[in-house]
Amino acid sequence: MQSKNVNVFFDVEGWEMAPQHRNSHPRLIASIGQVKEVLDRYGVKGVFNVCGIIAEYAPDIIGDLAREGHEIACHGYSHENFHYLNQTQLSDILRSANDCIRKSTGHSPAGIRCPWLTYDKEMLSAFKKAGYIWMSNQHMSHSELTFHSHRYRGKLVNMLAHLNDRRRWGKYPKEPYDLGGIVEIPLMSSTDGDIIGEVSPQQEIPADLLSFAISVLQRQFKKSRAYFNLNFHAIVIGRANRITILEDMLDYVLSSGGRFITAREVAESIALTFHSG
Repeated sequence: MQSKNVNVFFDVEGWEMAPQHRNSHPRLIASIGQVKEVLDRYGVKGVFNVCGIIAEYAPDIIGDLAREGHEIACHGYSHENFHYLNQTQLSDILRSANDCIRKSTGHSPAGIRCPWLTYDKEMLSAFKKAGYIWMSNQHMSHSELTFHSHRYRGKLVNMLAHLNDRRRWGKYPKEPYDLGGIVEIPLMSSTDGDIIGEVSPQQEIPADLLSFAISVLQRQFKKSRAYFNLNFHAIVIGRANRITILEDMLDYVLSSGGRFITAREVAESIALTFHSG
C-alpha cells in the first residue's frame, strides 16, 4: 500500500481568548485538551494554527503542545482580516503574534494560515519577511458538499455548482508547492465548519450529519494523491460528539496507509528537493 503524507490542521481562533470573553477560556482549554488526548492516543502530531492572543493568555497550553512535538503556526494576533491592514499594520500584527508564540514555545512559528484563508501578493511578501517557510491558504469548494443541506439552492443550481467544483478540482494543485521561497500547502479537504456549520460549544450534532461529515472527508482522502490534509477548528471538533469525526478520520487515514507529519516537515522536504534540483 502506497504511503500518503498527511497534515492535520487545527485553527485556534483569537476571540476565544480575548479578555472580554474570559468565560470562553474553559471551553477552549477543554477543546484543545480533548483534541490532544485523541492525537496522543493515535500517536499523531498536529499542526495548530494559533492566534497570538491565545499564546499570550494560555502560554502553558501552547507550550505543552510544542514540547510534545505538535507544530504551532501563526493565525494572526486576534484573527484579524489581513485585507484591511496596510503593510505596516500587517508587519506589526505578525511581529506581535510571533513574539507571543515564541515566548510560549521557545521558537518562532515556521508557518502561517491567514484568518478566513485570504491573502494576496503583498501579504505573501510580508510572510517571507516574517521568516515563514510555509503558508496554507489556497482552498476551493468541494463537490462532495454540493448537495448538502447547507448549500442546497435548487436542483439545477446545485448541479451546475457540482460540475463547476469538479472542473476546478481538475486544475487544483494536488500537493504543496514552492512559491519562490515559501511553500503553499493547499487545503485538500473541507473544513469542519463547511461540513457541519455553526454549532454551540456543547451542542451535539445529529447522527446522520456525523456520518455525512466522515463520509465526505473519506471521499476527499480517496481522491487525493500522494498528499492530503484534514482541516479542523479546535473549538468545533473538540466538543460534544463532534470529536468522533476526528477519531474516525485518524483511524481511517492510518489504516489506509497515511503517514501524519507536520507542515514544517512538508515545507523542508519541498525546499530540499527544490534547491537540490
